[in-house]
Amino acid sequence: MKEGQQGFRIWVDWNQDGVFDANEVVYQSSSYGGTHSGSFDVPVTALEGETRMRIVSHWLSTSANVSPCETGFTYGEFEDYTFEVIQLDDCSGMPMAGQIVGASTACLGVGFTMEIPGILESGITYVWESSPSGLNTWTTIAGALSNAYTTSSGITEDTDYRVRVIC
Repeated sequence: MKEGQQGFRIWVDWNQDGVFDANEVVYQSSSYGGTHSGSFDVPVTALEGETRMRIVSHWLSTSANVSPCETGFTYGEFEDYTFEVIQLDDCSGMPMAGQIVGASTACLGVGFTMEIPGILESGITYVWESSPSGLNTWTTIAGALSNAYTTSSGITEDTDYRVRVIC
């Protein structure tokens, strides 16, 4: 196998029925690569407890387009893992937002990303705000409601940012 000629796909058996269904694909590559990366969120409907995850590496498919139960599979391999889905504690009081990481300075017209570590409690809301530098006149950034904020267009003036974390 030449490096960079494999695709990957990942299934997670969220309902723990022993079957990897088409709607349980949590990652699918779209091109060949020597290194792939991605992430997925645990759905609210996921059952608590030990949960199976199956990963396939397919040498001749950019998207690893094979059945999760393929037999006689000669152009790649499957690996199974088990992880534990746990119930998150409900948040209470004033959660600590943590330190913003990412762009500490930005250039005019150049996109950037800032984020804070995700808080492992349920019921958390994130609200990103911006203000012209030093003015302390905060405006909510429409649609910026996760623990990360990305802008592809960058800034047009010196700008301060903050994130409010609400329980």
